[in-house]
Amino acid sequence: MSSSAASRSVSPANAVVIGHQYGFRPSSAAQAAATVGYQPLLPSNTLGRPLRELAAAKKTTFPIPNGPSFSDAVAARYGDGAATITVSTWRGTIMNGIRVSLLPSGSPSPAHLAPA
Repeated sequence: MSSSAASRSVSPANAVVIGHQYGFRPSSAAQAAATVGYQPLLPSNTLGRPLRELAAAKKTTFPIPNGPSFSDAVAARYGDGAATITVSTWRGTIMNGIRVSLLPSGSPSPAHLAPA
């Protein structure tokens, strides 16, 4: 299996899949620091999980109107499968990204957000 196929998520059968890039671009640690203007806070001990993906975004976007948006964001994924650890940092507070509920209550299908 190719690395791109291995990193794709599997959607539930009745999910609404929304493909979107969110503004992130694959980066090295140095590229991420240059993009966001700070040295990303990354774990020193991942319990043996290797770094699989590192990406940075000057500003994130969301495919749903009034969805969350973050500035100077970095995301790192360590390990694979159920043992995966994801670490994200950004400027601002958690409330910067929380604006509205993304799905109306009683929505018939779960939403599954996947990379485009």
